[in-house]
Amino acid sequence: MIGGILQIWGSPLILSVLMPDRLIITLALVFTWLTTLAGNPPELGDVHWQRDLGLARQLSRQGGKPIFLLFQEVPGCSTCRNFGREVFQHPLVVEAIETLFVPLCIYNNAKGQDRQVLEQFGEPAWNNPVVRIVNADLSALCGRLSGDYSLYGVVSKMAAALLRAGQPLPLYLNLLEDELKAHRTGLEVTSFSTPCFWSGERFFGCLPGVIQTESGFMYGREVVQVHYDPLRTRLVTLVEAGGSAGVAQEVYSDAASGPVAGMPHRKSGPYRKARDSKYYLINSTYRFIPMTPLQASRVNSALGNGQDPQVFLSPRQLKAYQLSLSASSPPSRSPSIPDPLPSGD
Repeated sequence: MIGGILQIWGSPLILSVLMPDRLIITLALVFTWLTTLAGNPPELGDVHWQRDLGLARQLSRQGGKPIFLLFQEVPGCSTCRNFGREVFQHPLVVEAIETLFVPLCIYNNAKGQDRQVLEQFGEPAWNNPVVRIVNADLSALCGRLSGDYSLYGVVSKMAAALLRAGQPLPLYLNLLEDELKAHRTGLEVTSFSTPCFWSGERFFGCLPGVIQTESGFMYGREVVQVHYDPLRTRLVTLVEAGGSAGVAQEVYSDAASGPVAGMPHRKSGPYRKARDSKYYLINSTYRFIPMTPLQASRVNSALGNGQDPQVFLSPRQLKAYQLSLSASSPPSRSPSIPDPLPSGD
């Protein structure tokens, strides 16, 4: 199996190496975080859910964790199934729900205890999915989620609930929320000609508001392509920063019609991705670990700047990293990096 952009569980994950067969098999188990062992119906994804409210409240009090309460129709309609597949199979979402919350699922089309809990919360039966995040005393930590069955809808509620509960928000979850929000509100893309696109990616990949970087070629020159959130940073800010650092000489963007902050400007032209994009990442042992594009950009920059890349990864990603070190002895550098598969964004 070769690397590239893998469309896994509704969100692109980067796997940019040529892997030995034995390592592929071993890491494939880790990359699912073993959550497939839950044996769930598709409506519930890969999360290991509690099914008893009393037990969930007890676990919440003991662990000091909020309850992530899913009201779900099982078996359910296509909306219910898609919610399970597209949200509750995303590995970072599964990890966050299982480690930061007490996961509890109540069937909204069942009798007995499920029906009692449904009525206790005033939820309708035979309904589309609803998510509530509550304390052990059942007080709400965020607004009820209904209708927004997207990754961002769920991740934003988790982040809000953790902050309301006074719990720390892990950086990996914060980055995921930023990335999903930027894709929802709209990204802008610009390219900078640079003396060395490896240095360009290293510099721009750690700037606030930058969601993804990539090395490539435009107008016959080395460029770093920058995908950024215009609600968090501006083109002029990126131009000024890149110019001051000596990693940007000319800006190629359709968002401007002339020089930007004194830097020469041209409209974007035909672009070709470099095979050694994410240079520092693909030449490290971290290249075996699936990451979101934002994580990969941050890790690449950290490695290039001599900083700790592990702060951007989740605990389960770090466990996968440790396993990758022990499962095989990969070469220090991949012999070639294939072009990525379409991400579908």
